[in-house]
Amino acid sequence: MTRILAIRSAFPEGSYAQEAIVELLSRSWSKHGEAAAKLKQLAKRVGVERRHLALPLERYPALEGWEETNALWTQQALALGTRSLGALLETLPFALPEIGAFLSTTVTGIATPSLDAHLLNRYGLPSDLKRMPLFGLGCAAGASLLARASDYVRAYPEKVALVFAVELCSLTWQQRDLSTANLIASLLFGDGAATALVAGEAFVEAHLPALSASTPGRALRRAPQVVATRSVFYRETLQIMGWKVKDSGLEIVLAPELISLIESRLRDDMEGFLSSAGVERGEIAEWIIHPGGPKVLNAIQSALELDDEALAPSWTLLRERGNLSSVSVLTLLEEKMAGREAPRAGSYGLLFAMGPGFALEMLLLKW
Repeated sequence: MTRILAIRSAFPEGSYAQEAIVELLSRSWSKHGEAAAKLKQLAKRVGVERRHLALPLERYPALEGWEETNALWTQQALALGTRSLGALLETLPFALPEIGAFLSTTVTGIATPSLDAHLLNRYGLPSDLKRMPLFGLGCAAGASLLARASDYVRAYPEKVALVFAVELCSLTWQQRDLSTANLIASLLFGDGAATALVAGEAFVEAHLPALSASTPGRALRRAPQVVATRSVFYRETLQIMGWKVKDSGLEIVLAPELISLIESRLRDDMEGFLSSAGVERGEIAEWIIHPGGPKVLNAIQSALELDDEALAPSWTLLRERGNLSSVSVLTLLEEKMAGREAPRAGSYGLLFAMGPGFALEMLLLKW
């Protein structure tokens, strides 16, 4: 059975109170009085108190066009990736040749060669590892890449796979888009990166003494097993979420139909997944749920009949860092693995996120 051995996240140095961000955005839209007033009203409802931003706050109003913002995105994404991947690699108790695959994702910028190629050069990772850069999965991508990495090490159980996600959502802000969707996105999303290490069963067995002592830096019992995974694609829902590619950059598509989709489909799809794995819903002790926003979290809580405690980590992440898109579930799982008390041995966890397509990604974990 595969294991998620470690996760290391990284965030920009600049952390700003939501009030300061709203004040700056309001000044940018001051000539559009209705939009500025609406922005302040929406800020009261998105559940975000602070966010990390890739650039100093005062630089954003001067940004012009996709060429400039994407160049900054590449620079800042690599800086965060270097910190995140570097922090993980420093603690590995095994040789680099055993890294067999590098799965990377983002939805907030474009780089060709992709970011993983730059990071391979910086860290001297094996030149024969399998590179899998993915774009377009949005908020679901962190969960999706963990699942695909698990698939890889099931096929190559003596290997490990790296999963890397970086999202600099602030560099997609559209200053001329006065739509409600853009106003919400400008208030909701934050910046960050995370790197995870997923290992095959034969690798874990071969390195058990070293892993038990470090994992890296934690007991092996904190590293959850990936019991099963499932992807669900919802047909004819392309309009719910995505980007419109404009000369000014990436313009958000965000439709309210998402809530009704959660209410009508999520519970059946989740219970069907658990049933296929031979696990009952009542056995799930840990819920690692992407914090899409207050309406999304409330809809999930209602649909799955969860108590407030189950969703508390998701609400905390939303409040303290915002919606981090693909990075969110990796950060939540990192916190779960590094917590003061490890999840009870033998307990199950369910990690899931939804994203453009529209699609649902689920992983059943066991400690």
